[in-house]
Amino acid sequence: MAFDVADALGVPGVAMTNFSWDWIYADYVAQRPGFAPLVAALRRSYGRAALLLRLPLHGDLDAFPRIRDVPLVARRAALGRRVVRERLGLPRDDRVVLLSFGGLGLALPAAPRLAGVTVVATGPAPAGCRAVSHAALTAAGVRYEDLVGASDAVLTKPGYGIVAECIANRTPIVHAPRGQFAEYDCLVAGIAAHLAHAPIAVADLRTGRWAAALEQAWAQPLPPLTLAVDGAEVVADTLAGFLA
Repeated sequence: MAFDVADALGVPGVAMTNFSWDWIYADYVAQRPGFAPLVAALRRSYGRAALLLRLPLHGDLDAFPRIRDVPLVARRAALGRRVVRERLGLPRDDRVVLLSFGGLGLALPAAPRLAGVTVVATGPAPAGCRAVSHAALTAAGVRYEDLVGASDAVLTKPGYGIVAECIANRTPIVHAPRGQFAEYDCLVAGIAAHLAHAPIAVADLRTGRWAAALEQAWAQPLPPLTLAVDGAEVVADTLAGFLA
């Protein structure tokens, strides 16, 4: 409703995204025709936006009448990997694998014991995984993006935030599928273009068969960074222009 409200108030409504919900829900209309009116209503609302700041790794955003492409918006590590590992008490010489499954976490029975590998989670941690709470990060003066940058791989179900942070911090990704969600293919294409990576089946994820996917990701050369990652600054300058 943000753009309906902005239009009614006579102020600019500015969007920033790599996907829109009309595009997401349109993918389900064939199975659930009741979604069709919702898709139409969303498109009408998006059509009232003054501007869309379109992020990389994007889907179909043609509901927005005015589009400006911006660089990747991503948090970048401020601390080096050795500093992060020392502050968090992580082994200096192990490979660190970070589990990143959002605020809800992922119910896994256990993390596999892999030689020379330490598995870390900031949310619910399965057995065999090193738990590092957000409070512990704060106490150590470490931000989440610092931990991403200090990791040798992130194991995740891809979302824009974690994919963007891995690209910006040059951290390989091992990714599990998300089911039917249109954004997934865009993100996986971005991962393939910009990161060392490997897919992992949900069954392998849940049963601890991680080694092959991790080794596949680590065996790949890291592609050069070809995306600009200063999107936050560009977006801030653009928004400031509306206030001038």
